[in-house]
Amino acid sequence: MSLPILRAGALALGILIIGGCGGGSSSAPEATTPDAAVATISKQVQNDDLAGLVRTILNPAAYAKAQQEWDKKRKEPVKDEEKVQFAMLMTQLTAPGAENTLFLLAKPKLAETQAMLPMAGMFLGMAVAGLDKDDKLSAEEKQQAQKVVAALSTWITGLKLDDEAKLKQAIGLACTTARALKLQDLDQVRALEFDALLTKVGPVVGGVSSILAIYGLDLKASAASLKAGTPVVTGTTAKVPVSFTLLGQTFSSTSIFEQHGGKWYPQEKATKAIGAPSAP
Repeated sequence: MSLPILRAGALALGILIIGGCGGGSSSAPEATTPDAAVATISKQVQNDDLAGLVRTILNPAAYAKAQQEWDKKRKEPVKDEEKVQFAMLMTQLTAPGAENTLFLLAKPKLAETQAMLPMAGMFLGMAVAGLDKDDKLSAEEKQQAQKVVAALSTWITGLKLDDEAKLKQAIGLACTTARALKLQDLDQVRALEFDALLTKVGPVVGGVSSILAIYGLDLKASAASLKAGTPVVTGTTAKVPVSFTLLGQTFSSTSIFEQHGGKWYPQEKATKAIGAPSAP
């Protein structure tokens, strides 16, 4: 996924974002060349390795800054109602029989949700228009991002959210993922150091990815298709041709990588949008 995709999905996505609650470090190659960095990103997304992925896309200085921002955010006071909402959500997802309970609650709303899809597609269309005003993207990156968002818009408007079998499967994955977290209150989340937080959240990204795959958006398959061409290196900067498939379409662009301490990272301007996770 080119840099616009990394920013949008981190990531994750894309990211980001299931068939199980995997995670942990992958056997991805060291990013000692720009094309090896692309291969590393591909492996880490496929393995739900969010901790490794963030270290691959943020250079050491940017990573340290993200750590500092998380430490600052998690020490800020939290409203009691936010703590209650988080605890209620986790209880709903992890309670015995949660799968059936949540399905029965969601089933009457399927038709209403399905009817809202055209509006979601409209908002994505507005996002496409807004990309023209993003001064952080080059003309090529804007064009690439617009094509990706357009493909996502088509996917969203074509979804069949009233499919009960898919809903049951998605709810089951959500509950399994929540139980594996073993987090029942917000204080437990905010007690985590940055590295521990990323390791803990990795399976959640994997869970979201698997749920999206149920509905036809297979981010891991997209990550597996990620390929890098021959880098053009100038000093500590490299231009890397990158291609990947998403929703049956092939996308290609040129991504910029920078060298820091012998390793290569996506250009910092393209990863500033990631930053530290917002404290819940």
